[in-house]
Amino acid sequence: MASNASVVDSRRDEKTSSCDMSPKSPHHFLLQTAVALVAACSTQLTPLPALAVSGAVSGAPAPSPAVVSGAPAPSPAVVSGAPRVIDGDTLQIGDARIRLYGVDAPESKQLCQDRQKKSYECGKIAGEKLAEKIGKNSVSCEVKNKDQYGRTVAVCRLGKEDLNEWLVKTGNAVAYQEFSKDYIAAETAARGAGKGVWQGEFQIPKEWRKDQKAAPNKPVTIDHPKGCDIKGNINSKGEKIFHVKGGQYYEATQIDKSGERWFCNDKEAVSAGWRASQR
Repeated sequence: MASNASVVDSRRDEKTSSCDMSPKSPHHFLLQTAVALVAACSTQLTPLPALAVSGAVSGAPAPSPAVVSGAPAPSPAVVSGAPRVIDGDTLQIGDARIRLYGVDAPESKQLCQDRQKKSYECGKIAGEKLAEKIGKNSVSCEVKNKDQYGRTVAVCRLGKEDLNEWLVKTGNAVAYQEFSKDYIAAETAARGAGKGVWQGEFQIPKEWRKDQKAAPNKPVTIDHPKGCDIKGNINSKGEKIFHVKGGQYYEATQIDKSGERWFCNDKEAVSAGWRASQR
């Protein structure tokens, strides 16, 4: 029995020695080796970027490209050059037909009345005044949009001066309030001072166009001032000829077309560009 007890104790000693972690045991040596290997490998790991780690932890969204880039808003298109004046609110620069934004000038064939109730070519004058203002200079036009006719709608400047506003301030155009409120103050000032079309009576250009479209063949009614009986006629060739009472064609001549007018004396007719009838 002593012999069997000795065997059991011997096995118990082996089992205990297999988990021996004393400094001199083989297991202790293996453990130290493993720890050393882990430490060596950890020094070679590449750390994640701080931003990536932060984003992963916080869940913060990536910044917007617009915020990151700080890109400015696109500048409005500009058309520049020495223009040709088409009428009181229209310019031609190269291939661009430009309709002045926020203003409406009398049409080229439109007539107005001055303080003495005399008819005059306010539409033609508006175009002439604009041409005189610009001269041979270049203008810069900031594009707003396109109108229904495909024209470029723009604010045009001569140097730093707003030509659109200038037209309204001088009474050569009205504020086109249907499309812009920018020039209402300029119109109010021109009206109060009796400038341009505000010196007498006239039809708002938009209403004049509407009437012309409704009755395109209707004769133009031109006032006949008392005592002014000379007829300033424009013939089929575009020649301006005036007729006095007693002349061969006086009775047959009708003053009913845009641009025709009555004169009070020969000198007035000649100064306005008419010549006397030879008959």
